[in-house]
Amino acid sequence: MPRITSLKRLRALVVLLGAGSLSVSYGQNYSPYSDFQAMSGSALQTLQIMLTSFAPQDEIIPALAIIPTGASVNAAVFPPFERAGFTYSSSPTAIAVSLTELQNLIANIGTLSSVTAGGVSPTPKLSFLIVNQGKGFEVVLNGADAATLFGVIRSTLSANKPALLTLQLISCPLALGDPGAPTDVTAQVGVALSGFRINRTNNHFVGTATLSNKSASTLAGPLSMVVLAGAGLSLANLDGNTCNLSPFGAPFINVPCGLAAGASVQVPLEFENPNFQAVQFTSLVLSGPGGR
Repeated sequence: MPRITSLKRLRALVVLLGAGSLSVSYGQNYSPYSDFQAMSGSALQTLQIMLTSFAPQDEIIPALAIIPTGASVNAAVFPPFERAGFTYSSSPTAIAVSLTELQNLIANIGTLSSVTAGGVSPTPKLSFLIVNQGKGFEVVLNGADAATLFGVIRSTLSANKPALLTLQLISCPLALGDPGAPTDVTAQVGVALSGFRINRTNNHFVGTATLSNKSASTLAGPLSMVVLAGAGLSLANLDGNTCNLSPFGAPFINVPCGLAAGASVQVPLEFENPNFQAVQFTSLVLSGPGGR
């Protein structure tokens, strides 16, 4: 008799599932990080990475997906590996990277034992979730380990300016920028503008700023020029926006080198200028490593 009852219950469960009356929770069957390190370049064409903030938020911090160039975010691949008790996004902002960048990213992140160990920090701040070909790996990091992870991502994608700008959408409000702060050397640098003209291809105004070291000392690199323009004029070839210093959210452009005493360097500038107004702005010059 017990066997008959069990069969009846099983048939009833099948009927309910077929009718869509029950929702099924996915099991979390995680793969080791090394499985993703071993994937070939062709296999990585379908790989997806999701970065999700679990920190308290005064503003909406978007989830970011890192995907191969030419691919689309496939939100359906993530839920089977999402942990209970956390809230994930179904519509992340995407960062597109080349397959070479993706391979380097997986390899470089693989050097972080805080990531590859997996698990959940007792002070969760950021989820790193990687999924491909039915396999998934997730680690939920604390603030210090999340900052280290973001440093590796930035250095790996240093030549991918669109990716770095998008990455700031989550790193800036979470204070996950580079440690330290540069030195304000504005008083030691002369800035001269020249050659501004309209580029008829995109109607941007292009020109050059020449930075001259007026001091008797070498200014350490990298240098950054923060552009403070009025309404209607915005820097189009920016390398980022300030997060760690005032004024907050101002665009800047980087000069990777330092500047010897008496030396000069030219910085190309490109502005969106829909009202065709005169190109005028003030600037700050920052010297040395550290978050801008």
